[in-house]
Amino acid sequence: MAKVRDQFRENNPSWKGGVRIHKGYRYILQPDHPRSTKGYVFEHIVIAEEALGKRLPVGSEIHHHGPKKDQCIVVCQDHAYHGLLHQRTRSLSECGNADYRKCWICKQYDDPSSMIVKVGSSPFHKQCQVTYNREYHRTRKGNNG
Repeated sequence: MAKVRDQFRENNPSWKGGVRIHKGYRYILQPDHPRSTKGYVFEHIVIAEEALGKRLPVGSEIHHHGPKKDQCIVVCQDHAYHGLLHQRTRSLSECGNADYRKCWICKQYDDPSSMIVKVGSSPFHKQCQVTYNREYHRTRKGNNG
């Protein structure tokens, strides 16, 4: 009969101290954590909860500012605020002004006061919309007849 060896966690030769890395994110072994998956939880969640002194609220998200390995993080109250941080970061890096928005038609950044900004849709310049609509309808007429 073969001898059964205990190769669980610390006794396994491949044990890495309860830390895993997947797609640049570090996972820490914490089987009792409410957000753990297969006993592991994101390291940035643990760091944020230690800084806050309590569990993260339901619906909150973590924004990484800079490389993930540096753990420069911001706790966002919801997905919308997290998206806003990404949008402002892109604007700042592309045009130097975090307040500017990108026209979905011409792909140029501009001051939102000179654009049409509707809730739930991407901003655009009025002239870009006129040109886009004119071209759209011109090509549609050619296809219908």
